[in-house]
Amino acid sequence: MAQPSCIGLNVRQVDKAATKYESFESLGCTVASSVTLRLCVVYRPPQSGVKIFCEEFAEYMSHLVTPQGELLVVGDFNFHVNKSGDKQACEFLSLCQLLNLKQQVSVTTHRAEKPLT
Repeated sequence: MAQPSCIGLNVRQVDKAATKYESFESLGCTVASSVTLRLCVVYRPPQSGVKIFCEEFAEYMSHLVTPQGELLVVGDFNFHVNKSGDKQACEFLSLCQLLNLKQQVSVTTHRAEKPLT
């Protein structure tokens, strides 16, 4: 059910099915005003297996792709994308490319001043 706000936005939850995934946690909603935005926040614990995560994340994303509006996925995926040759990071980046997802953050987001995705 959409929740009207004082600034003219309608927000509703969209991803109740995400609770079925074991390798990550997520929360999603649709924000509508003059533009419709599907916002998904994802957390992958570091100990979560990469293979199962990639399978489940691809399935999750397939449910979110929509011809209407924009999709914004944010979160902590716990991959060291700055390490060239990191097999886990390469698998994740390949999946992102396959899903046509683009990295928008280009600054350090980690205390150790290393970019994580």
